[in-house]
Amino acid sequence: MQPLVVQPHRGGQVQVQQGEQGVFDSYGRPLEQIVNRARQEGIEQENMKTDIKSKVDRALMNQKVEDECFYLLHTNVFCLTAEGGVVPAELSLARMSLRKGVEEVFHVFIEPGTLPKGYRADCSENAEATHKIPLDLALFNGNYQQIVEDMLEFLLALPDCGELPPLYCLPKYKRQNQLVLAWLLSRVQEDLAVEVRFKLYSLPVLLYELAREENKSTNTSLSMSSLSGCDTKVPTISIAEVQLDRDTFIYTPGLSCCWHEDVETSQCTTATVNRWSYMMFSLCCPLYGLELVPGKHCPVEEMVRSIAGSITTTMSICSGDTGYSREMGRDVTREEQDHPLKAWKKANRKLAISVDEWERFGYQEQQSADISAEKGGL
Repeated sequence: MQPLVVQPHRGGQVQVQQGEQGVFDSYGRPLEQIVNRARQEGIEQENMKTDIKSKVDRALMNQKVEDECFYLLHTNVFCLTAEGGVVPAELSLARMSLRKGVEEVFHVFIEPGTLPKGYRADCSENAEATHKIPLDLALFNGNYQQIVEDMLEFLLALPDCGELPPLYCLPKYKRQNQLVLAWLLSRVQEDLAVEVRFKLYSLPVLLYELAREENKSTNTSLSMSSLSGCDTKVPTISIAEVQLDRDTFIYTPGLSCCWHEDVETSQCTTATVNRWSYMMFSLCCPLYGLELVPGKHCPVEEMVRSIAGSITTTMSICSGDTGYSREMGRDVTREEQDHPLKAWKKANRKLAISVDEWERFGYQEQQSADISAEKGGL
């Protein structure tokens, strides 16, 4: 008896036909191969979760979780081809820890080389809609050997680093990141390509393990008072992924690479790894009693909250107009909470207006004095 071939029927029913080499799906792929691949991916996923949990538990046991370094990866591409290829554009790696915040970021624009035939328009349209990187950017680096060596130096910079640490990213970008890394390794010397094995891990799983509710009691060095106000916001891995995928810190100045700072887009790889890090710090650092340092654990913009408050208070005291003071107080309590830079700029703008008014008053007073002097002379 011949094996069966499964094919779709026009009426929506599944039509079974005879085959010679096993059971296939509607695209002609062996079902046995698909099932085996799905089973292997499931095993790899569970092994990854176990590895991350073991790493965090070991750091908690040694009371060194605050100093444990993690590496975050994100890439931008011009397009993914139907043939399973990729046209890379940009890559960023961030090294971060809960205590020191974002320690360093490695960033590079990747020379895409010769574009696949028929994909130039797709590359241009995707770039315009996302990261805005032109195909003829002068900052492209075409020395792929040097790029990979710089990445390895960045990943192995810390002492006692025997093997490559895992790279954490969002699951929806895993396939894209894998293609970009494989693309780079296919263009370096064979001996290096054989030795290097990049491991991509789930960033939401890492966040979930770091922000577990039971971590409060495992770290005995923290006082109960510092932990009393910490309520977990990451009860599941799915919620951890939602937390990381929010638009928090989007369009915040100072997070992007130098080139993207002058471009109206939030799709910079450096800005993305910085935002992920800051969101993790905001959720995890209070759990371990760590202070959020502007520029390391949160954007420098957060410092403007206190600056705007001090400016407003000083101006309210110095101004004799009580209505003006009330107006400035309203700006602080409402607008500053949503966007502290906006309140700070508005405070400066009002201060500038008041200075202009004083200058005009002085000019008018001097003009009147000049007129009186002229009349006296006559």
